[in-house]
Amino acid sequence: MSQPDPSRPESYPRRALVCMVGLSPQVVTETLYALATAPTPFVPTELHVVATAAGAQRVHEHLLEGGQLRALAAAHLGGNGPEFDPARHLHVVARDGVPLADVESAEDNTAVADAILGVVRPLALDPACAIHASLAGGRKSMGFYLGYVMSLLGRAQDRLSHVLVNSPFESHPGFFFPPAEPARLRLPDGREVDTAAARVSLAPVAFVRMSDGLPERLLHEPVGFDALVQRAQRSLGSVRLDVLPAARRVRVAGIGEALLEPSLMAWYVFFALRRQQALRESAALVAPGAVLLRKDVAASVGMLQPLMDQACRRVGVERQSVALQPADLRPRLSVIRKALVRAFGPELGTRLAIAGPADRGARDGQYGLLGIEPGQIHVA
Repeated sequence: MSQPDPSRPESYPRRALVCMVGLSPQVVTETLYALATAPTPFVPTELHVVATAAGAQRVHEHLLEGGQLRALAAAHLGGNGPEFDPARHLHVVARDGVPLADVESAEDNTAVADAILGVVRPLALDPACAIHASLAGGRKSMGFYLGYVMSLLGRAQDRLSHVLVNSPFESHPGFFFPPAEPARLRLPDGREVDTAAARVSLAPVAFVRMSDGLPERLLHEPVGFDALVQRAQRSLGSVRLDVLPAARRVRVAGIGEALLEPSLMAWYVFFALRRQQALRESAALVAPGAVLLRKDVAASVGMLQPLMDQACRRVGVERQSVALQPADLRPRLSVIRKALVRAFGPELGTRLAIAGPADRGARDGQYGLLGIEPGQIHVA
């Protein structure tokens, strides 16, 4: 069986549609119709609806008891609609265990954000699942939160859209999707319109996917929306780097820590001390014993030897255990980089790694901890 292609979300075995409902459950069937009839159809295998208590009641009345989901499946999905068990797939926003009739306060907004995160997170953690999230439906804040959650957790195969319906069908309480056989609907002014004139389409919404740059551990933590945003901000923004030589750990509070074996820790402490002391660029980059192509940096090697001795003492390793030939330095720093990326994610881990000549597009044998400012480094 071929592997799913992120550029083709329809190739994934699990396909989830996430919708929000305020007082208009039509957005669910309209979105399903638009997905199923698109030039490249995306037919969801499961449907998740986030709604207030009032919205959930409308879902029961119109989509389930009213039969609109069954009718849509029969008309446009070959009779096979997405799985939608109200007990598992209808997510009613609640605060302190009480379902919300409407979203009317800051606390209610927080509950909405947490509910949306609770729906999307398990879907996003399944590599076999492609998510299509619809911004239509519910209050504007609900759409904002869903878009933000998708930005935090969305992967290459995930999509975001808004369903578009032409007038007067977009506001007609009796219109849920264009039926297979056109029908006539009566308007409030007494006129009638033919559903053959209805146009339902999806407007794709581009969004920044940040999940690849966040630590994997952060994505799994069962925290609420506000806490996830704060931790993501720390990961992507300005951070405090704590280097703990004796414990052989590199730590960013609230995000994670990396454990390094002694000789590698000595090297990291060495580069951290150099960056922390804000030595001039040439001195902050020259590695002891490295091949130097610039004569003006050769004199700086002597002032770096005491820093390496200090780093070894702090970590508790013998100086000779970190002695390397120039060719041996890059593999060691590569191991450090991999450990940092595992602990902090690709974006932050790369910032905290030791940059080498290739990273700077140079061939001068210089290395340095350049992704973070000296004032952000704290060596215990």
